[in-house]
Amino acid sequence: EKMSLWSFIAVEFLGERHSTGLDDSVPKAIDNFLAVPARFERFVAFGLLVCLDTFLDTITLLPVRALLAAIALGRIALRRVSEAIGWSRKKNCSNERINTQEHKY
Repeated sequence: EKMSLWSFIAVEFLGERHSTGLDDSVPKAIDNFLAVPARFERFVAFGLLVCLDTFLDTITLLPVRALLAAIALGRIALRRVSEAIGWSRKKNCSNERINTQEHKY
């Protein structure tokens, strides 16, 4: 059966595909084609959230970790310097106990 140009345009614009005897797989293919942008948009949104999470982790948690590491390093350095000059908390505490016991007698 021949189709005129105007009937072909009418079928394309009005969506009367079944009346022309087109294959049933064509509407399914069109539905799949139209579903791709929505799924792709969700995928891109997920990627954006992952990037945002990494960015926020870098600008918030990383400086806090660096500060805590610097504090720990400073404490270790001060402890070693105090041990090197002969002053330590443990020695002073034990000396105080000995001195206080000697003064009691």
